[in-house]
Amino acid sequence: MKTRKLMAVLVMVALFVTALPVVALGAPVANEFDSIFEADKDEVVADGTKAVKFTVYLMDGNETLATKSSFYVASSRRVDVFTKGKPEFNENGDLENELDQATSDHVYKVETDSNGKGVFWVSSESVGTSKIGIALNETENNGENSRTLYDYLVGRDVDTTELQIIGTQKIEFTAPKIDEVEVVDVTSRYELDFEEDQIEAAIEDSKDALTGVNANALDYYDVTFKVNPRAKGETIKFSVNKSAATLSKTSATTNVLGEASVKVYASKTGVYKLTAKVGKKDVSIYLRFGAGEAFALAVDKGDDAVVALDHSHEIKIKLLDVNGATVDAGSYTDVGSTFAPGPIMGNSTGDENDKEVIEVEVITEPEDSDIEDDLEYKVSKKLLVIKTPELEEEGKYTIQVALRNGKYVRVSFEAKELGDIVEMTLEYDKDDEEDNRYNPTVKLIDVDGVEVKVTGDDLDDVKFSINDTKIANILSNGTVVGKEDKEGVVVVTAVHSVEKVLATAEVRVGDVGAEGIKFTVPEELLVDEDYTIKMKVLDEDGYEVMKDAEYEVVVLSKPADAEVEVDVDDNEFTIYSDTKGTVKLIAIARVDDEDDEKSLAVSSRLTLEFLDESKPEVIGAEKVTLFIGTDYANVDGAMEDLDAPAFIDDGRTFVPVRFLAEAFGAVADWEPKDAAVETVTLTRDDMEIVIGIGDEFLTVNVDDEAVVQEFDGAARIVNDRTYLPFRAIAEAFGATVDYGTDADGYVTWVSFEQ
Repeated sequence: MKTRKLMAVLVMVALFVTALPVVALGAPVANEFDSIFEADKDEVVADGTKAVKFTVYLMDGNETLATKSSFYVASSRRVDVFTKGKPEFNENGDLENELDQATSDHVYKVETDSNGKGVFWVSSESVGTSKIGIALNETENNGENSRTLYDYLVGRDVDTTELQIIGTQKIEFTAPKIDEVEVVDVTSRYELDFEEDQIEAAIEDSKDALTGVNANALDYYDVTFKVNPRAKGETIKFSVNKSAATLSKTSATTNVLGEASVKVYASKTGVYKLTAKVGKKDVSIYLRFGAGEAFALAVDKGDDAVVALDHSHEIKIKLLDVNGATVDAGSYTDVGSTFAPGPIMGNSTGDENDKEVIEVEVITEPEDSDIEDDLEYKVSKKLLVIKTPELEEEGKYTIQVALRNGKYVRVSFEAKELGDIVEMTLEYDKDDEEDNRYNPTVKLIDVDGVEVKVTGDDLDDVKFSINDTKIANILSNGTVVGKEDKEGVVVVTAVHSVEKVLATAEVRVGDVGAEGIKFTVPEELLVDEDYTIKMKVLDEDGYEVMKDAEYEVVVLSKPADAEVEVDVDDNEFTIYSDTKGTVKLIAIARVDDEDDEKSLAVSSRLTLEFLDESKPEVIGAEKVTLFIGTDYANVDGAMEDLDAPAFIDDGRTFVPVRFLAEAFGAVADWEPKDAAVETVTLTRDDMEIVIGIGDEFLTVNVDDEAVVQEFDGAARIVNDRTYLPFRAIAEAFGATVDYGTDADGYVTWVSFEQ
């Protein structure tokens, strides 16, 4: 009878097991129950949300009903998670239905119903193979040295008869398939908060790059990426398209929310493209780094001027960061006669009682003059503009503009009674506010060079005329208004009816005869280096046109397997190649009107040759930058003081010889010692340079061979310092030169690179 009953139970169990979809039977050791379990699958995606369902039936040898009300489960991997149902997460990404651990680590207890049935789920966010174990007991009963079910699964010596193991099951947790990578948040060191629409725009187009972070290698963008579907443990690789940028990490592992973050720093201004990639899925966002905090100052306009008495004088000051980039003075807020920074700067509260960032002080002025309290301030085209009241006292004035770090510039000018007018000048600028309008600047100049700007009602004495009314009209105040759809050059004539002087000026209306794009290309391009190439559209006469053009640059061909990167920013682009060879490009400049009914476009091709990096050993500094009219220089990225500033005379830029020679590793000497200097000698290990004061040539001796180099603009002594035209000293040392101009075309800096 017992035999028949046992056979019946076995047949029933066999039929039950056959009906199960996936069944893992057979405990490795005997136990007092003929218990069984099933897993609904043996493979699942490791994304933390998908799980394997286990169903366990505790049975004795005669009946389905179990004598125990619980059992224990564990995994060979600690990263796996046991839950009472399918994994459920709250808004913070935390599990809400995880099984409670038993008294020992890594082992969980599962309660059964009255029929001996217990259910649990296993999930993971870590790819790999797990061994899931089910046992009636949590541990051996050997006191303090008891082993657990987890010990058994990881291969430790365990008394299985004590654990009463029901069975084990291998589960393969596979890598989730990532559908996309997205940008979910961007902040900065100073807690700038970017809106969702700003982030979306910055993903779409470099022109909408996020702004507000400085290129000072300290400030940063903190960008958070997310993989979809959400998966923990995915590796996101980060890259940026310019070497001047630094990442806090090149890869990161996603957290439980599927997110990972990276910080981006930059040492140069510009737009940078940050890319996050998982497998074949990636996303990029454009980040703009602006000029850093104000480190130094430079006079842009107004120094060494002669101003007519009873007229005001305007001074323009440029703010520079430590790398020589222009800092927007608009980031500063007017506080009386000082300026305090806005929130982006991060170095001051902006409170009126805070320590001044910029201080303006009148150092010298005529005895009966007191103009300091009447100075006016504004910001124009990123420059700090200081306007004096009408100068009522004849004599010399000096205004000092200083930063709180001790850097300062002094602007000197002289007020004189306006004498007999002998000349008038006329210049035109396009009005920024209104399209196709060009406003005049009229100045009267007396016999001593004293200038006075003609403004307001005084313009009534100036009579303007134009040579071609088919292209443009001219208003009584001299403003030229171009006619719609008309392009060309008009000549404006201005006659002062009182002073009897005349001036003319050409005004280019519209975009005239664009012939092509001019590129400013470095003399040498080396692999693994970033190079910036400027672009401008010229007409057939060499005049710049289409100044508001938007540029696009496309790579047409490159060396096999080469990685070539091009990043366009306004009217320049940065290019990089990691392989020697020829790179061919096409640049397109386009101007569209608001209604897109009319557009102008021109294109030009450019061929660049990248060479292997084979620079000779450099003696002294690699790069020196001098800022015109200032008492500091940038030597290999560090600011240094100098007592002989560069200056411009008769259209030529002159630079201090001794400072440059010492920066390039040479020693300066001169003869005679006890009289006016006649000869200056610069000696370096590899060369000797001999300069004769007043000469328009110098001699370079290399390996006992003398080479004479001629130049325009004689060597001269100014304030006991020897000066040479900047190209002459550069050619003598074999350095390449570059220079920068402001919006008015004036040279503001020159650089020398060995």
